[in-house]
Amino acid sequence: MHKQQPPLLLEPSPSKRLKQAVIATHLLAATASVSNALPIAIKIALLAACAGHLYFSINRLKNTSLAIKHSDAFGWEVSTNEEEFASVQILNSTVITTFIVIIHYQTQTMLGLTPKRIQTLLIVNDTLAKNDFRNLMVRLKIETVKD
Repeated sequence: MHKQQPPLLLEPSPSKRLKQAVIATHLLAATASVSNALPIAIKIALLAACAGHLYFSINRLKNTSLAIKHSDAFGWEVSTNEEEFASVQILNSTVITTFIVIIHYQTQTMLGLTPKRIQTLLIVNDTLAKNDFRNLMVRLKIETVKD
């Protein structure tokens, strides 16, 4: 007999570790763009491109809201940027580690009106409480083993 699980509702906060990794990567790119033999005008253009991309990347990390729900009745549901929850199918290509979870999912279609899209969510372990992150990992492992 299958034991009923309580519903799971998770709302990850922005990750400080991911932000630090994005900044470090952009600093490495900026360093490489100025420490080469290219003309100074190109170096400045590359440095400006790195700075601009860093600005937009940090803003995207700050302004993206995410919510994940799971229940036995409705399965997995995802809401991004405060939209309504949409039913999704978690794919076997989902990656689960103790530091990050990379969820690959496919949106469910109603009556074939919209094409199915495969999307990816990156959830770093510092975005949730330890127990919530552990619950997410366990549920994902159980669901991907079923399929």
